[in-house]
Amino acid sequence: MKCTGIVVEYNPFHNGHLYHIEESKKLTNPDAIIAVMSPNWVQRGEPAIINKWARAEMALKQGVDLVLELPFIWATQSAKEFAQGSIAILNATGLVKYQTFGSESADSDFLTQAAEILEKEPDNFKIELKKYLKEGYSYPRASANALNNLTNIDKELTPNDILGIEYIKSHLNLNTGITPMVIRRTGSNYHDKELTSNLASATAIRNALKENKIINSYAPESTIEILTKHDKNFVFFKDLEKYLIYRLRTSSQKELSEYIGWEKGLEDRFKKSAIYNSDIESILNQTITKRYTRGRLNRYLIHLLVDLKKDKVNYFNKKGPAYLRVLGMNKRGQEALKNMKDTATLPVLTRPAKDLRKLSPYAEACFREEVKATSVYNLLINKEGNDDFTKNAVITSSP
Repeated sequence: MKCTGIVVEYNPFHNGHLYHIEESKKLTNPDAIIAVMSPNWVQRGEPAIINKWARAEMALKQGVDLVLELPFIWATQSAKEFAQGSIAILNATGLVKYQTFGSESADSDFLTQAAEILEKEPDNFKIELKKYLKEGYSYPRASANALNNLTNIDKELTPNDILGIEYIKSHLNLNTGITPMVIRRTGSNYHDKELTSNLASATAIRNALKENKIINSYAPESTIEILTKHDKNFVFFKDLEKYLIYRLRTSSQKELSEYIGWEKGLEDRFKKSAIYNSDIESILNQTITKRYTRGRLNRYLIHLLVDLKKDKVNYFNKKGPAYLRVLGMNKRGQEALKNMKDTATLPVLTRPAKDLRKLSPYAEACFREEVKATSVYNLLINKEGNDDFTKNAVITSSP
């Protein structure tokens, strides 16, 4: 069975995502599309607007055949670790022959060249990187500047380009045998906050939902139907405000230094701002710098909220994902799942309450972090906290 893998968040699913799926099918003609999807928390360090099972259903309604979960541990880290976790899961299925991803530049030669440089990290790259880090740039931006200097190609790398480089780098590092393929991203820019073309950004769509605007022109009908069912349970970063400020005000500086993304001096900035402000946006605005980007600070706060310390994160990063957790499937996805019984190199979870007994202590520890993250998420929507044990994979009758 020849499958194509994609890495997604679908927060929420929109027309641009549908375009990516359709182009992936044209490009690779797969037997099935396997998506690795972020759980209830996304890489920007925010809660997903609706839960992972609803988003898995959105995917299945529009051409994805099997949805696997990217565990919270990797879903809420920087592009490098996010990509490593995602590619490790695609590779562990034993079925994925191609991975497609969107990029504004769609320059596969440059992205591959950049990935090879980042993988080898030659001395001249390290010198350039160190220079930009000293100037106060974040690691992704410093890396992009260093790459531009070394390749003599002046590109304004977008978050999608940087993530694409990390995907290719992960394939090289893991020796996957999966062929990465680039699809040109069209429509609104990644950071656009307003609804413009019918290929609007997820950011713009989330903002519109927050303001109760109609988004029918920007997402498939099935997405609108699923969102309508959840219209009283949308979750936004603002909903975390009191919990985050409580953690910042009551944690010692030593405690604040124990989470991923911390650097010396960050705890002072957060502590002072949290004492004098009672809204999270003011606190973040006073803490953001070129080095401390919004995404980085958000991820730091999320890990602080769920008490996932950096020593544990580093341990998980070293060992990698421990299982393939199925969030949803259709008929083709069920066929892929049957094949995975013979090809998968990690245990497959479809009924966690039962399957958990078969896991290694390491895999169980990884799953327990997911349970904790889901429990916190459900607190925001006034739901019980044991969904990860009680909810089985979504099954649709879509093709």
